[in-house]
Amino acid sequence: MVRWWLATSFAVCLAHAAHEHHREDALHGHGAHHEGHDEHEAHRHGHGHKAHSHGEVPPAASPSPAGLRSLLSWLTAQPWWVSAYVCAFGMSIISFAGAALMIPLQVRRIAAMVEYSSLTFAATVLVADALVHLLPHALEGADHETMTTVGIAATAGCLAIMSIPELVEWHHGHRHEKKSAEDAEGQEPHVHAYGIANLVTEMLHNFVDGIGLGMAWRAGASSGCATALAVAVHELPQEIGDFMVLRAAGFPVGQLLGWNFLASLTCLGGVGLVHVLGQTDWAAVVQRYTTAFTAGSFLALALNMVFPQVSQTIHQHHPSAVARFWANLLCLAISVAAIWTLVWIGEFEGGHEHGHGASHGHAHGHEL
Repeated sequence: MVRWWLATSFAVCLAHAAHEHHREDALHGHGAHHEGHDEHEAHRHGHGHKAHSHGEVPPAASPSPAGLRSLLSWLTAQPWWVSAYVCAFGMSIISFAGAALMIPLQVRRIAAMVEYSSLTFAATVLVADALVHLLPHALEGADHETMTTVGIAATAGCLAIMSIPELVEWHHGHRHEKKSAEDAEGQEPHVHAYGIANLVTEMLHNFVDGIGLGMAWRAGASSGCATALAVAVHELPQEIGDFMVLRAAGFPVGQLLGWNFLASLTCLGGVGLVHVLGQTDWAAVVQRYTTAFTAGSFLALALNMVFPQVSQTIHQHHPSAVARFWANLLCLAISVAAIWTLVWIGEFEGGHEHGHGASHGHAHGHEL
């Protein structure tokens, strides 16, 4: 629960930071407008009214806790790359969101209905994220030739993820040859290939998020705060789905948390890329094609591995046709809810970007 509290607090802090900085920018011109008026009033009233000079502005009572203001002040006072790295590391804390929901319930073995419901939610989030968020941003502003190369990158992502089960099978066969004389009792629990593929796609996704964070913080503090908020909100359903997939794939909870946290650290690598290359065309090109590759890997993972696992679990635990019908109907309802969640988050990000777009320029990369 401590990790969940940290993740939630981080998202709230980013929301306040974006709002506070935007409010200060809006009030800056207003304060300048009244400065001449204050001087004029002080001169007109004379020295006898110095105690009541209109130039003195009473301290405004802030409705926000001191900790949020301190975080805002600290982030905006740092060099852009420090703020970007701090936010990227904060995204890694959100990787514990799924565990915060499942572990308190002490779900040691996922029951059949929970398993296929969770996998349905996760797979739908992957497909919707690829088609609603990632691919549209990879294609934004692209000409015909660029669209073709983006499509090739997405296809390469599909093929790369589809090759993972073969590599996992080869690895397991190689280990069995080495440990044929050992007892099976002491061996590690078997992990399905789609769990490993999920870790790979998560690494790619977080890397793309890191590039967006780096470019946004390099553009300005307000853009960086807004981007970090959008990434944090977008990551919550994704991380919950990741936990469900990895748990169903056979990862023990301890290993799951460790590997998922390590995969989330690639967000720091994305910030590092922008730190090295700067906000140049090269950084934008890497972001575009990595986004397309990630979208393709999401589609392959969901359609080729996770959804078939859903169907297999339903058939395994519901032998009657009526029970399978109700199970599929439940999965359909979960899919609709997952798509609605992704669309709602997209509208939130779009509205937030529209409110800041006039002053922050090209900051759309944060929605990836």
